[in-house]
Amino acid sequence: MADVIKSIGTDGRDYSTVTLWNAAGGAATAADHAIGELYNDSAFDEVAVIDSGVPATITIRAADGHEHDGTAGTGVRFMRSADDSARIMLDRENCHCIGIEFDGNGYKTTTNYSPMQIGRHTNTLYAQSFQRCIAHHHDSSLNGAVFSGPSDRQSTFIRCMAWRFTYAVSTGAACAMFSSGDDKVGVFACTAYHMTRSGGHGDAILYNIHPTLGSCQNSIGLGCYTGGSHSGSVYEFTPTATDDPDRDYNMDSDGTAPGTNSVTGVTIADQFVSIVDGSEDLHLVSDADAVGAGADLLTTPPGVQYDIDGYDVDDAGDTWDIGADQYVSAGGADVVVEPDAVGAAFGAGAPSLGIVSKPAGVGAVIGAGVPSAGVAIKPAAAGAVIGAGVPSAGVAVKPAAVGAAFGVGAASAVIVAKPASTGAEWAAGDPDLSGAGFVSAVGAEFGAGDPSLSIKAKLSAAGVAFGVGDPTATIEAKPAAVGAVWGVGAVGQGGGVTAPAAGAEWGVGDPVLSGPSAVRLTIPRRVRGGRRGAVEMRGAGVVPRKVYGTRAAAVALRGVH
Repeated sequence: MADVIKSIGTDGRDYSTVTLWNAAGGAATAADHAIGELYNDSAFDEVAVIDSGVPATITIRAADGHEHDGTAGTGVRFMRSADDSARIMLDRENCHCIGIEFDGNGYKTTTNYSPMQIGRHTNTLYAQSFQRCIAHHHDSSLNGAVFSGPSDRQSTFIRCMAWRFTYAVSTGAACAMFSSGDDKVGVFACTAYHMTRSGGHGDAILYNIHPTLGSCQNSIGLGCYTGGSHSGSVYEFTPTATDDPDRDYNMDSDGTAPGTNSVTGVTIADQFVSIVDGSEDLHLVSDADAVGAGADLLTTPPGVQYDIDGYDVDDAGDTWDIGADQYVSAGGADVVVEPDAVGAAFGAGAPSLGIVSKPAGVGAVIGAGVPSAGVAIKPAAAGAVIGAGVPSAGVAVKPAAVGAAFGVGAASAVIVAKPASTGAEWAAGDPDLSGAGFVSAVGAEFGAGDPSLSIKAKLSAAGVAFGVGDPTATIEAKPAAVGAVWGVGAVGQGGGVTAPAAGAEWGVGDPVLSGPSAVRLTIPRRVRGGRRGAVEMRGAGVVPRKVYGTRAAAVALRGVH
């Protein structure tokens, strides 16, 4: 089965709307997996029914780098401009929606359809699902479910969040989340907060889950009200407590969460980062009652291992929390950087702590900024941005001998840096390979903490003086004990670094700069997480492959590319 991926958005994408993509069958065949990737070019405002019968399977998802971070307005979203607009219905088997925001924008649902709707019965478990989606600020005058599957549908909702829904009538069915009928619904690791109705009766969450076929595990329901207070028969969960293992490990504030292992009667204000209206952030705080209280669901249903930020709980081996978010403490998980296209730049917030790099040709994992063999860092193409304070040109860093340690201020370092092209300006602080800028005089200190390095500076024309900040300067830094200018074909300290032909300038990306043990720097696509504190990437090493989000500042990088 081939993946057929098409872009959807308003900025030169393959399709401008989800409806047009669906009508084209995702440009796929009956043997394909059609994937529609949504871009955050502008808000979507359409009623998108996913019902194409052409592909074998269909997935609609936020494009990489365009998914929300669990809070409003941070990624691809469907946003209403009128009642009943901006929603998605999955109306076929083997169909999934991942990473989309649904912003009610204060408008109402006046039909039996919710913002996130499953509308076709299937006998295949987990064959239709919404995953890592968020929905908020919807009003309703009829069956105001956030996520629902009408009667006799099998609906699966995984790692979703919903908040601030209002049901504006005094009688009727569910006013808030997951439901509308006798569903074969599965609710796994979801979070709902502040669902209200004007009065009367009805159940706020999980209304009429099938007594034998329904599942509700690792989910949170807090702050659901009738007439502004806990009253009447508006429950945070229904059915209420049961010994069924498929309805367990949940959390509430009113004692209605099903399951003998559930956490009940918690204080709402102690659970989330923010419950301020308009600034909601339902990520867990460190001492939330849900932390460490969930069941280990492994990878069933598929996708449940990824929390609202895409953090892989199963892979990390963490104790599971209850809810859509998995709390990660400072230093508690690796952050891995996923490379993007050639020449892409590091985004704001690359890691600065706990860097672990693996040099080319050497199997040992080494400490932060301490390569045990020749390491070369070069942009993939001329002018590509390596990172803040690092020149956009070929940079080679080697210890004096293979296996020797290289640290800040070590005399064994050999560093060659050059602007991207003749006349190119050095960026502020470039080159910043050891944590400081450069100075002009031969024999001067290379930077704070590096008294053992001397600098040989020159221009293209022989004998021309080098001025501080001169944009055409080539800097060659060698240990003070060496002293000699690089000769034609000379081998650098540790081997593998040679000069080009006599009189020639070092060229950007020139392979002779880094030698046979060079590795290629590919630039990260994004860093997931990072909500708590900026992170940045510094020092020599090999940029690893993928970032899964810790919100902590401490991170680790792994892999050779």
